[in-house]
Amino acid sequence: MTSRDRVINTLCHQASIPMPTLLRIPQLLEADRSEFCAQLRTRFQNDLDWVDFSCPVSDPKSKVSLSFANEGISPSGLDEWGCVWEMNESGKWFSSEMPRYDDILEVEGISFPRNPVTAEMVESVNSVCDNSARFVVVQTRIHPFRRLCALGGVEAAKTLIQRKPRELKEIMHRLFDYYSKQLAVWCSSDADAIGIEDDLADENGLRISLPRWNEIFVPMLREFCARIREQDKFVYFTGSGNFEEFIPGLIGAGVDVVRFDAEAMDMALLAERYGHRITFQPVLKPEFIMNETEESLTSKILAWRSAVAENEIIAECQVPAQVGMRKIACAMLNWRRRMPQADNF
Repeated sequence: MTSRDRVINTLCHQASIPMPTLLRIPQLLEADRSEFCAQLRTRFQNDLDWVDFSCPVSDPKSKVSLSFANEGISPSGLDEWGCVWEMNESGKWFSSEMPRYDDILEVEGISFPRNPVTAEMVESVNSVCDNSARFVVVQTRIHPFRRLCALGGVEAAKTLIQRKPRELKEIMHRLFDYYSKQLAVWCSSDADAIGIEDDLADENGLRISLPRWNEIFVPMLREFCARIREQDKFVYFTGSGNFEEFIPGLIGAGVDVVRFDAEAMDMALLAERYGHRITFQPVLKPEFIMNETEESLTSKILAWRSAVAENEIIAECQVPAQVGMRKIACAMLNWRRRMPQADNF
C-alpha cells in the first residue's frame, strides 16, 4: 500500500495501519539545518506532500528574506492586494494587523487584482505529483473572512458581516467570482486535494456568528466543494481556534477533512459528534512541541489517539526550529503507535 492509498483509505473511513502522518518542515529550517532536515525525512515516513500557496507573499526562499531572518528581523512581503504579511519565528506567514484600506465599507474603493494563480504554480504542483507516491494537497489562497480582515481590519470585517447586508452582498459576490477563477485553475492540476482555510475563531471565541456563517459562507463553500468533487478531488478545510460549532456546516458543504490546532478543540467531543462523517487532521504546532516535556507529549497524544478511531484521523506534526530529534521522535512515534482495539462481541 502506497502512502497515497493509505490517506485515501482514511478519507473513506477505512482503517490504515499505521495511520497516515504529515511531518512539515519550515523553509527557514531547511536553510539553517539542512542535515537535520534530511535525517527527519529518512527516519519518519511522510504520507502527504503539502504544497502551500496560502500566503501570497514575496518568495520566502529568496536571499533577502533569509538574510533578514538570520539578523533577527522578521521578513515581510506584499500580496497581490497590497496587504502586508509577516513571518514569525516558526516560518509561518501572518497578515499584518495594519489593514489595507481605512474603510472597507466603501466597497467601490476596493480594487480586485487579477487571478494570482500562475501556470508556473500549477506546473510545480503537477511536478510534485509526478515524482511522488504520496497524497498531494495544494493549499490555496481561498480564505474569504481572512481577506476581509486583511483589507479592512478585524472589527471592520465583523461590522460588515453583522450590520451591512447590502455592502456585504456586493463584496461577497465579487469575492466568489474572484475565488472561483482561482479554484478552476487549481482543479485543473493533478493534486489529490484542494485546501481552503479561514480564521474562524481566536482566543476570544468565534469571529463570525453561527447564523451569519450558515447564511453567508456555507453556500459559497458548498459551491466550491461541488466543483472540487466534480474533478474527483478531496476537500480540505483549515480553521483557526475552536470552530467546533461550524463543523456541521463544513460537513453539509461537502468538506472531507477538517484541519485544526490539536490543542484548540476537544478531540473526544469531535469524535463523538462527527466521527465517520468527516476526517480529522489535528496539527501539533511548533510551540506546543517545544513547550511540552516528552512525558506530557506522550500523554496528550495517546489521549487524543484513544478518543478517535484509527480510520478517522491523519496526524500532522510541524517541526520547531529549536527542537532536537528526541522530541520529534516522541511525537511522531506516538502518533503512529498501534492502539488497542475494542473487543467485538
